[in-house]
Amino acid sequence: MERRSKKTVPPAAASVEPWMEMRELIVSMNSRFETLLKEIDSLPDRICRRLEEGKSNHPPTPETITMTVRAFTDAILDASTRPSQDKSIFSHESSRHGVGDDSPSRQSSAAAVGASIPIPSPQSPRQYAAARQPSPTTPTVVESTTLSTASRETLGGTIRTTRRTAQAVLSHATKVHANQTVDLSPKDTASSSDAASSPTQHPNRPKKKRKYPPLSSETTATSPTCLTAPTFVWGNGQHRRVPEGWRCPLVTCKVLWYCWFRGDVVHRMGPFRFLEATDVGDADSRALLARGRAVVEHLVTVALLHSLANSEDDIALLPTPALLDVFSRAFDFLMGRTPDGTLARIGFDGLRPDQVLYMPFTDVHDILQNRPAMVFAL
Repeated sequence: MERRSKKTVPPAAASVEPWMEMRELIVSMNSRFETLLKEIDSLPDRICRRLEEGKSNHPPTPETITMTVRAFTDAILDASTRPSQDKSIFSHESSRHGVGDDSPSRQSSAAAVGASIPIPSPQSPRQYAAARQPSPTTPTVVESTTLSTASRETLGGTIRTTRRTAQAVLSHATKVHANQTVDLSPKDTASSSDAASSPTQHPNRPKKKRKYPPLSSETTATSPTCLTAPTFVWGNGQHRRVPEGWRCPLVTCKVLWYCWFRGDVVHRMGPFRFLEATDVGDADSRALLARGRAVVEHLVTVALLHSLANSEDDIALLPTPALLDVFSRAFDFLMGRTPDGTLARIGFDGLRPDQVLYMPFTDVHDILQNRPAMVFAL
């Protein structure tokens, strides 16, 4: 009997699923914001309907409308400018960056919002509560069943203006928070708060340089970051080149190439080419790192054979565009890409170039392991 050949299904692009999940999340957030805006637009009609359902025939006084709109506006401004107790949705995870809820960037954002919108002078809680309460000598009771057209237009225009003001506040706070540089120095925090409270500043005064915390307790060399690897202090007192609990990411060959010579910006790690097995505590991460090292060594060998670079250190010193260009050319040679776009190298034939480009580096490693002598037959 003839054996039926098993059909090999090309592996799907691993990096497409996170983008699809991100797109679904953005669509969900957009629908929630649309629902919220519709509810705000319907506030005038809902307020008018509630007023018309009253039992009294007396029309509402202008003081009632003014007090209602003022309370609504104050609530929006308070929610926009008051620092929240929860983590901000615009900040990264505190475990990655070490930035808490009381970071200077949040304080500077609140200061910028306060400077762009007129807010009453700070008062004590009792004075603030007394100022917001209506005068006891002129009580007003809403007991109306009808509302004039002019009152409806006034109320609707005020609510729409309040909505635009709230959107401007949130948009401005978001832009300021995104553009601010995170600063963890308490001294700079005090100086920034003093600068925000002072009405005028000297225009020619030089700006103070922000101070950033060191990557670890050890001091690194002054050579370029592509030639050094900072260390991290673990809980047991050991110094390693990866943070405690780090796991090797499963990425494409292009991302692996960048991390191999530039490092991991998210975890503030040095180039992966300096990592050793003793630096990684997780067994699976050690295995992934070994497979990634084999793939990069194949690419470096191809680059040197085709005179794309003189050595691995020369590749590390290249600017980022040139570094990625060397990868693209070496990867094309590794796959045996022809001028018409097909792949002629054994193991890659039958696959599309874009399909191989989005493969995890572990799949490329498996192909190279099946054909170990292919690199030297270029």
